Parts: sequence; structure tokens; C-alpha cells
Amino acid sequence: MSRFKELISGCKRQNQQSMMALYNICALPVYNASLHIVMNEFDAEEIMQDSILKAFDNIGKFLGTEKEFVAFVKRIAINKSIDWFRKNRKIPFFTE
Repeated sequence: MSRFKELISGCKRQNQQSMMALYNICALPVYNASLHIVMNEFDAEEIMQDSILKAFDNIGKFLGTEKEFVAFVKRIAINKSIDWFRKNRKIPFFTE
């Protein structure tokens, strides 16, 4: 069994070391994808953590590879970032 499959099965059993190792694998790429959209370090970090937690909640359904898992979490983060941006963008007020 590969190391990644061991981490996935450990996460399914709620193993803290497996969850932390998987978190460390995908944290930086997910954070960077979110930061690029929201342009705020605090919000990007919060979106990254929410995205990884959402992926952990649905990890029982995941059957792919490590790259596919990182892409899966990045897609969650991008969608959450876009939602955040839509809610928090400032509409400029122009007067003549």
C-alpha cells in the first residue's frame, strides 16, 4: 500500500498523525490558490482550513491519487474564495 493510501485510510479512522500529514501536503498549494483570489492573508488561511476540513469530512468518498486530492481541495478553496470575494467586494461609489 502506498504512503498516500495509508494516509487516506488513517484519516478515515480519524488518526491525528495521518490528518496532519495530509494537511501538510495540501496546505501550501491551497493557501496560495485562495490568497491569489482574496488577497488577504487572514481570510486566505481561514478559507484554506475550511476547505481542508470539508475535504476531510468527505474523505470516505475519495478514491483518487495524491495529486487528485490536492486538486480536489484546491477546487473547494477556489469556490469558497470566489464566494468570499462576491460577498466582501467593495462596490465603488461614483458621483459626478
